[in-house]
Amino acid sequence: MQQTWAHPLARYDDPRTLAEILDSTPAMFEVVLDIANLSVPHLIARLRAIRSGIAAEAAFAGLAADLTALDTLIDDLEAEEPELTTRKSAVSTQVAVRDIARGTAEAKAAFIGQRIGQIATTEEQITGANLRIKSAPRQTPRPFQPATFEISAGDVDGEIGGQCDGQPGIVDLYEIEHTTIDPNLPNTVRIPLTPSLKSTLERKDLPSGTKIWARARGTNTSATSPWSDAAFRRVP
Repeated sequence: MQQTWAHPLARYDDPRTLAEILDSTPAMFEVVLDIANLSVPHLIARLRAIRSGIAAEAAFAGLAADLTALDTLIDDLEAEEPELTTRKSAVSTQVAVRDIARGTAEAKAAFIGQRIGQIATTEEQITGANLRIKSAPRQTPRPFQPATFEISAGDVDGEIGGQCDGQPGIVDLYEIEHTTIDPNLPNTVRIPLTPSLKSTLERKDLPSGTKIWARARGTNTSATSPWSDAAFRRVP
């Protein structure tokens, strides 16, 4: 491949060919072909649309040989497809042959898509080739500080329950801890519960008159919220 000054990745003093430079260069864009799970007729139509779009973009002129190879693979795939409808007795073998052709065509298209991501310098070049750029994953919101943990008396003496408002769709797990020692005192030991999907606390068989403090926080893959204000209750 003739190296030129026109491509942003090529330098006049680089002895490598442009193909060698692209092979060692991370892609600027992650190109999406939209060819997964298509029926064979729809796959053929999609591959031909991609091939036509790439050929129409001057920036991808260096992929002419790959496009020619893709044309042959698409033709092979197209030739195998109608044979299935006329030769039912050999369908299992023919499907295997067709699927090999399909896999090979998809692999070549994926290779070309990777090259497109290396060669393209603007999003317009990608969309002009009937392709699109993979969207960035949605960032999970940071959990916010729960409202004060509320503790209430249970149905019988020695039983208490507590909870804070949930954050559905944001919090993966709730962390809750409690203590029977004033948390404002130094070196107070808090008892943590196992992180749970529920934002609740249940304790039974506590001595009546025991003082209990509890607090909660939420966590997900992005972050952990601040602790809620501690709630206080005297066990009935």
